[in-house]
Amino acid sequence: MTTLTLTTGGHPITLNSDTTHITDWARTYFTPHWPETPTPTTPAGPRVTALHDGPPLDHDHPHTHRAVYARDHLAYTPHPDGTVTARNLTHPALTYRYTPTHQHLEITHTGPDHPEHRHPCALATTATRLTRHLLHTRLTTDGWTLLHASAATPPHRHGILTLGSPGAGKTTTALTLATTGATLLATDCCYTRPNPDGTLDLLPWPSATTIGLGLLDALGWTPTIRHHLNNGTPPHPTQHPTVTHALTTGTSLDPLHGPDGRERKAQLWPHHLQHWFGLTLATQATADRVLQTRIDSATGTPGPGPCEPPAPDVFTTGPDRYPDFLGLIRHPVTAHQHRTLHRLRLLPRHGLALGHHHGTNAQLIHQASTPCALPE
Repeated sequence: MTTLTLTTGGHPITLNSDTTHITDWARTYFTPHWPETPTPTTPAGPRVTALHDGPPLDHDHPHTHRAVYARDHLAYTPHPDGTVTARNLTHPALTYRYTPTHQHLEITHTGPDHPEHRHPCALATTATRLTRHLLHTRLTTDGWTLLHASAATPPHRHGILTLGSPGAGKTTTALTLATTGATLLATDCCYTRPNPDGTLDLLPWPSATTIGLGLLDALGWTPTIRHHLNNGTPPHPTQHPTVTHALTTGTSLDPLHGPDGRERKAQLWPHHLQHWFGLTLATQATADRVLQTRIDSATGTPGPGPCEPPAPDVFTTGPDRYPDFLGLIRHPVTAHQHRTLHRLRLLPRHGLALGHHHGTNAQLIHQASTPCALPE
């Protein structure tokens, strides 16, 4: 067995597997935002055991319930003692058993062997997703809420949260600060919890960083990404092939859009940000100010923007958007969100209307990030 233990916000979780393929994939996915820590002799916190070679875990056909979790169709049965057994209805076959009294989730691959060159396999992605879901549940029970925001901490200062709707410039703001010396905690989502001193504690939400082709080009990152992709580094598994083609060929760096009008973006792992571009990533931070950004599509001219009190839509559901077929959600987070929203409204805020020129945007972002520029 191979073991990986992660800890964030004082909460550990352990992933065990009979193949390093699973723990290596999870390590790539989670670290360095959720640090790997020594595995205690007596396991603390939730555990996930993912076996490529093991017996089926569900023995109660037919299952009584149906759900779609991350586009995978499942059949599952909640048992009187709280245990849940399940299996997916697609290929390859996976079976599940969650025992809440021991906080132990078991997942077994029961189909044909997967080719070792396929990375990641279905068991790796499923085990990683549910490992994150289990630890998310512990954090939200402990008062943390998941915020739709980016976050960076300039040297010798508290962190800066950036709020805004999708496409409003949160990633641009965080990466602009990070490429000039700030520590990067998040480009799209992070956990937050109020402190008695009026600040907000922050924890990362581990995920790929999605960056538009225009911003990549403005940062000067495109040649480096092209070099790595053309020399065998696999693209992120959910990066759209048209984005990969644009990056590897350099035929066009104009924004790409799907049939639904949404922009297709490049996706980079946290370790790419570290090793390819020299960014420093944070495992925790404390914020004492808020930027509210939007893109001024009419004039493209950066400048001061509207600054409204944060609304409840600043929260994102994270894994809670999936059906809770394992019965993990036992405590509502509404009260935590109310406390966080109240604190957000008390923090100093500054509104920015970003334009289409990265250099001018960067100048505005740095000016607005200095403490003297923010109204009390």
